[in-house]
Parts: sequence; structure tokens; C-alpha cells
Amino acid sequence: MAVKSTFRSMGRHFLDFLFPRACLGCGSALGGKSTYCYICSDCLRKIDWIRNHFCPRCGAPDVENGTICDECGRKTFSFLRNCSIYAYSGLGRQIIHELKYRNGRHLLPDIGRMGMEARLDLCDTVLVPVPLHWWRRWLRGFNQSELICERLAKIYDCEVCPLLRRNHHTRRQFGLGARARWKNVGNAFQINELAFKKMKIAKNRKITLVDDIFTTGATIEACAKVLVAAGFGHVEALTLARA
Repeated sequence: MAVKSTFRSMGRHFLDFLFPRACLGCGSALGGKSTYCYICSDCLRKIDWIRNHFCPRCGAPDVENGTICDECGRKTFSFLRNCSIYAYSGLGRQIIHELKYRNGRHLLPDIGRMGMEARLDLCDTVLVPVPLHWWRRWLRGFNQSELICERLAKIYDCEVCPLLRRNHHTRRQFGLGARARWKNVGNAFQINELAFKKMKIAKNRKITLVDDIFTTGATIEACAKVLVAAGFGHVEALTLARA
């Protein structure tokens, strides 16, 4: 193992020499200055991590421990809770935009490290990515939620199952008001029967929906409602960011 680690380190230094890495946040040269591949230590400290004082239902930050936020007090969700790693602001927002719109798959090791350091409760869970419509997936070339699932699965030794499919193309949620968001995705998802039969996921398994951002919860709720209606009794959500 020590020999493999040494060779990996040598390979990394060689690649840094040929293709110098720069911090996504400030543009400074990285080399061996950070434990992250594309984020320097100074910029890491600027990310608004959600570690304490958050809503136990939707993951909204700056809520007194153990207290449900006002928004959740007015809603009933099909999912039990959402956990977000950081707030959707500053560099946290930039990471997601880089991943989604600039093919930023090189950031996945750093996203995985964030998930590892957050010490997520993913014991014996099945990770289910929020699906894209086939047309949007073809245009983008990938589904960022699937990539996040795959990275976290390697760290936490989880199963990944595409239990859901998007049954019609919807408008982008970005820019829509709260009511429009809920209406837009209300009936957009259904069970992916082929994946369900192939992987034989038991209905009593813990299911964790994975997406990049939790804004109003409309997308996560639309997915969770389908899973609960199909008989899955324990549905949670995990998102990179909480808007």
C-alpha cells in the first residue's frame, strides 16, 4: 500500500508539473498546498458549511438545534429529512455551476471529500439519483446527481439504483417562483420498473434521494412521493447545497 501511495503521489506531482492546477475560487496555484484537488485551504474556509444549527426536516441553515423551520411547519413532506453539506452561496454555488454547466467532472473527488468530511449517515442505504429527462441528459452528456451518487457510493460503500425515471420534459426550476416549481415537477417522475426488478431493492430498505440543490423541496418531494406510493417506507434526501 505504501508503494502504491508513493507512486500515486509521484504521478500527481508529475501531472501538476505538466498541467498546473489552480483553485476554482481564487485562481491561485495549488500543487501540494491543499488536501483538495481544486480548492485551496483559504477558499475552503469561505464555504458556508452546514454542520450545526439547521432544520432537521429540510436542512435549512441558521435554525436553532432541534427546531423545525417556519417553512417546514407549514408543509408536510413525504421524505423524512434532507441533509445538505453547505449553503448555496459563494464558492458553493460556483462548484455546482462548474459541475453542471461546464462539465466539471474533475471536481468529483473534491465533492466526494466534502461528503466524507461531513460524516453523512449513509449506513445501509440505497442512493437514488434524481433523474433528468433523456433529452436534457443527452444535451448535457451526464446527470450530475448520478455522478454525485457514484462518488459517495465508493466512499460509504452504498448501492446506487436508478429507481426513478422522468416521464416528461419539464422547464428548468431555476428562475421559477415557489408555486411554479411545485407545479412544474408535480407529476414528472415515476418508478423505473426495469431497475427495480433488476436490482430487487426491498421495500424496507432506507432510500436516500440525491440531488445537487435543495431550494423549495419541490423536486425532492415529487420524487419521494412516488417512492412512498410504491411502498418504500423510509425515504430521505441528500443534497450538496441548500438554497
